[in-house]
Amino acid sequence: MSKKNVFARFFSEPNSAKQNQYEFLRAHFLDGKTIIKAGEKFGYTSGASYSLINQFKVDMEQNNRPEYFLKPTTGPKADRKKKDIRHHVIRLRACDYASTDIRRALRASGYAVSLSLVEQILQEEELGTMARRTAELREKIRLEIENRKVPGLDTSFAKAPLRPEKANVEVLGFQHPRNMPCQSAGVFMFLPFLNAVGFDQLIGQAQWPGTKMIPACSYGLTSLLLKLLARERKSHIDEWSCDSAMGLFAGLNVPPKKQATTDYSYRLSSRHLENFMGGWAKAAYPYLCPDGANEFALDAHTIAYRGRDDLLQTHYVPTQGKKKPAIISFFARTINLPFLCYALADLRKDELSGLPLRFADYWNNLVGKQPEWLYFDSRTTTYEELGKLNERNIYFITVRRKGNKMLEKLACAKGWKSTTIATAQYPHAKIKYLDQLIELTGYKGPVRQITQQRPNKTMSLFLTNNLKDPARQILARYHQRNYIENEIGVNVNFFHMDCLCSEVALNVSLDVLMTLVANGCYRWLSKKMKGCEKLEPKKLYRMLVNTPGTISMDDSCIRVCFERRSHNPIMRQALEQDEPSKIPWMNNLPLIFSFK
Repeated sequence: MSKKNVFARFFSEPNSAKQNQYEFLRAHFLDGKTIIKAGEKFGYTSGASYSLINQFKVDMEQNNRPEYFLKPTTGPKADRKKKDIRHHVIRLRACDYASTDIRRALRASGYAVSLSLVEQILQEEELGTMARRTAELREKIRLEIENRKVPGLDTSFAKAPLRPEKANVEVLGFQHPRNMPCQSAGVFMFLPFLNAVGFDQLIGQAQWPGTKMIPACSYGLTSLLLKLLARERKSHIDEWSCDSAMGLFAGLNVPPKKQATTDYSYRLSSRHLENFMGGWAKAAYPYLCPDGANEFALDAHTIAYRGRDDLLQTHYVPTQGKKKPAIISFFARTINLPFLCYALADLRKDELSGLPLRFADYWNNLVGKQPEWLYFDSRTTTYEELGKLNERNIYFITVRRKGNKMLEKLACAKGWKSTTIATAQYPHAKIKYLDQLIELTGYKGPVRQITQQRPNKTMSLFLTNNLKDPARQILARYHQRNYIENEIGVNVNFFHMDCLCSEVALNVSLDVLMTLVANGCYRWLSKKMKGCEKLEPKKLYRMLVNTPGTISMDDSCIRVCFERRSHNPIMRQALEQDEPSKIPWMNNLPLIFSFK
């Protein structure tokens, strides 16, 4: 066989599916072969051949050129390491470090850099040459590198010990002065609020278990710390195994390891969690809702589970558009102020219908009076439950499930009116509504049904036992329920409520409870900082909580000194006007905030 024929076989006998499709299309469109003959040559049936031809035509008509050849990949356009180490190289050269010394110092601090990269930066900054150094200066630099006392690299980039200490409250000694760097020193701003609500006392009243090395309060603060710092818990807790500043936040020398946190979460029963939630809501209520609350939005949230599903029910997961093993959580939020006051998790399907009444009893036991208004959807109620709410004189607004025949009947009904209401997306949304009195099976007496029709939207049916307020006001009230949906969105996006399958398998009930507490902490911080009242936790974390600083501790006080940041004036104005708080789990030492 000639070489020419060998080369031709590369085109006549393709060895990949993409090349086979390309040669088939080329034979039909360019060489003029019929679809059947081209398909027979390249091994396609008549149906597959026509399908490939039609798909190719559709892609070309839509200007979506199919790709049959690999595109060459390009490397990075710029050196990604230079921008991270340039300022270190310049500072060390100003301290008379040679290029070899700079490389050794950076590598000892965790930067994998080469000598040529250091010299490139020095050449770009016109620092390639330096004066001859004395023997004393060279020896001094050598000792600085060996002892990790390099200027600018001595604390921030110090390597952690290979085997971290064990968390132990008895090891934490307040009589020995020391300084601890902290990347997120702003988290200490939550301590005055936690002290004001008596976090340690709430843990004790709920009878959470503890050990001699790690008290119950320290376990609770460690679990809360994961939420306050927006950790997804996928082994991120191990970042703090040697962080003495994060340990001090919880009253320990270092935080507990992930295995200890996991084991502890499953030592807590529903009684422990519900007792703590009631105490927390009652203690935080005066701070987060000083004017009281009478209206509440309720909502259930499905959390998809990615682990073993032996004992889990299947629920519809909106984010995935299908039913799968999942966990149902339930939240209640005040309408006038962003205060999450109730949270449950690991609910069964038969428990959903009684949740509004369950919350009403909870709130009555908490503050001594029933809620006036409850807003919820049809998922968490039945007509019998609505009747019980009506008997207790609690106003409700809920969504009614609808069918095609019901919608056809309503479309032909008389009495439709037009109005304008404010919704989450549109402040002046034009709608049509139909106000009717109807009877429901299992509900004693008439109930009011308001049908809402928006342009290009399907009808929405609302049920309420309020027979006197205008329909426009009822619709506007229910649209305030969007607040609870937004709050759940915050819990998912910032507090990572949906990250249940992780190395630290936190008990789902404890995880949801700590989400509620962390949400309250951030809402308190937004109220305290002037001009930040409407900021979401994610932005508060980036602006304020994630501020680096140094924690100084001695036998007289604990001082948090923040590094210079653009938002420090907001923090200074809010923090310096308060008296220092004495933190019980920190040996009752006053907590003082200062700024560089």
